[in-house]
Amino acid sequence: MPVPTASVKVEVLQLTGIPAATLTSPDTRYARCSFQSGNFTYKTGRSRPIPNPAGDFDVTAEASPWAFEVRVNPGDTIGISVDLWEDHGDAAPVGPASIVAFILDPWGPGTFTLASGGPTAIQVRVSRTLIAATDKAFLARAGVASGVGGALVVPDGFLVEITDILGLYKIDPAASTGVPASRHTPGYISEDGLGRIFTNRLPNGTWQGDTQYIEAQVKVTALGAATIPAGAKLLWTMTDADDPTNDSHEFHRDWGRYIDPNDYDAAGVPIGAHPLDNAAAYSAGNVNELLLYGAAANASATARWVAATGGPAVSPISGTQADSALVAAGPKTATTSVRLHCPNVLGCNFSLKAQLTGTPVGIPVHNASTGIMTMWCRLDVEVARMAGAHSLAGALAGIPKFFKPVCVQLDFQTERMLLGAALDKAEMATAENLEDSATAAWVGNPLVFQHASDPGWFFLGAACFPSPAPGAGGATIYNNTAYTLGVTGTDPWVEVPATLADPDYLRFAWTDGLGNNIKAGFSVYSKTVTAGKTRIEMYGNDVTPGFTGHNADGSIKHAYKTEIDYFPQHQKLAKPGSPLLPGGFNVPNAAAELKIYAPGASYTSGISPTLKVGALEYFAGRTVLFTHTDDFSVGVPPKPSPDFNSAVLSTVVHEFLHAFGMPHKCGQWNWRTPRAKAKGHTCCMNYWNTPLLDSANHLLPGTTDFEGDDMCGRHLMEVRRVHLHKNKALKRRGW
Repeated sequence: MPVPTASVKVEVLQLTGIPAATLTSPDTRYARCSFQSGNFTYKTGRSRPIPNPAGDFDVTAEASPWAFEVRVNPGDTIGISVDLWEDHGDAAPVGPASIVAFILDPWGPGTFTLASGGPTAIQVRVSRTLIAATDKAFLARAGVASGVGGALVVPDGFLVEITDILGLYKIDPAASTGVPASRHTPGYISEDGLGRIFTNRLPNGTWQGDTQYIEAQVKVTALGAATIPAGAKLLWTMTDADDPTNDSHEFHRDWGRYIDPNDYDAAGVPIGAHPLDNAAAYSAGNVNELLLYGAAANASATARWVAATGGPAVSPISGTQADSALVAAGPKTATTSVRLHCPNVLGCNFSLKAQLTGTPVGIPVHNASTGIMTMWCRLDVEVARMAGAHSLAGALAGIPKFFKPVCVQLDFQTERMLLGAALDKAEMATAENLEDSATAAWVGNPLVFQHASDPGWFFLGAACFPSPAPGAGGATIYNNTAYTLGVTGTDPWVEVPATLADPDYLRFAWTDGLGNNIKAGFSVYSKTVTAGKTRIEMYGNDVTPGFTGHNADGSIKHAYKTEIDYFPQHQKLAKPGSPLLPGGFNVPNAAAELKIYAPGASYTSGISPTLKVGALEYFAGRTVLFTHTDDFSVGVPPKPSPDFNSAVLSTVVHEFLHAFGMPHKCGQWNWRTPRAKAKGHTCCMNYWNTPLLDSANHLLPGTTDFEGDDMCGRHLMEVRRVHLHKNKALKRRGW
């Protein structure tokens, strides 16, 4: 690498001339700052709330300093921009009001106030250290001999460069289906702050469960007349950075407290971006940082520092620092390296600083640092379709972005077509009750899921129909407002004045006192016909709000430990012996429209076959879509519906969250702001008929049919906490 001209540090001290605002609690306004020079980019988190009165705002008190240090060369410009935003909770954020300024070559040191035409300006302090100045130097030249001379002296110094980080991956903006979304790029040190380190993978990308580390390589160069002392060492420092997820203006503040609690006080009031939040990323309230590390590094804090492959000895100092010896290549250059075991929780982030120690006093040392690096999960997705099914290819490119907030990189492979009677058939099963087993058998065929035994692979398949269409199935066999609601023991029931031979599904519809048009549907558990009346016991409409990821094992049992079943006028925990409590959907005792349907009212549009290990069923990272069903098709013969790609996307996002051991139907808003009672605003894991829950886990009326493609903040955080290598079904597949 060429020796840079200088190292420049820019510190933002205050924002001046901020206009007045009229916000009322809990709405707040805040600022974020971005620095950029060449390939280096840094963006701060949200500031502390800015008071309403007009005036200046001191940012030197921010827990995460507004500072940027970069190496520059002639002509380089350092750009600074500050965006002012207002957070209005459920309403759309207001902003940004932006201030943009630049620091130009020669980046003169001092304190400056930079403005861009508006009333608000940025006060900065600039520090500059010359490394290898390249400006022309002028010496006086006498007309005749004078006995006076001049000489140029190259300044002494030591330059530290991080030359490569094995195991760090750079986003590839040109990636498409069949091409990984990131790749290792020699010399890349996450200067854009977007570098990815993958859990459960060796630095070369090979899957290895419970293993994640990087190997950083450094070169030291002595400048001028300096030479590298024999006792010099390299001090490595790992710094836990703030999680930027909740700093986005699109992120709802209610979920911000769940994702990054140390950015808020005990009352939930924002206090600005704070670092040192990795430990709590393991589980809510956790302070034991060792839990973030795999077996190779969780015995002690210092166990995460070891010698790199073929590298010199490393002496751990603490969990955040270690020394490594230098390997001299002569008096002017040396190299060193270190292996750093990394957290196994997605979203954990940190930077790594390399500092030369043991050098003579008075000779400057130009140390190096990475940008922020973040832990991610990378999964390959094999895609195959029956020749007669609709192609999924057009939907694939739109899916990965919904997993970016979770720090999951889904690399979809090019779709394969499956031919032959055993692999390409009009119906997966001969009858509805055989759909699950037939789908599992199809996916289990080695010609279908070819990477089934390869760790780190999910599967997405496209089939035609799940089973033969049920003819006249789904017919309405009761449509009236006459019914009686009751309870026997802890079993709710509805009774109608009619003899019904084969009821399968029932739905109430009514308008409540607030004008909300409400529907509530229930599957039939059992029926009893007596004297011209049919009494139907129902399955509850399940919602699971309290799931966790850090202790998930991938089993259905764990995913639904906190399931609550909701009935027409009651609710109860889905555990044997749980009491039946008032609540549920609050179906009125009379006058609601009640429709009861025969079998066939619904038709399976997709299945994610589980795997049984011992007595339990486990999610296994396999999803099959039945593309000829009404969810995806129109007409006879079936043709892709106009919204086919978006329907596929929605289903795949939902099903692949199941693959991480997550339950559906959380009853929560998605992570975004603004919120609205409209399609697209609640969690993608909800069904169309899943209402939202209040803080006491009661159903909120008029909140169904609002599900979208984004997940809620809880699903986002709990997926990050999942350890896929602990899923017993995935272990059986070779993980």
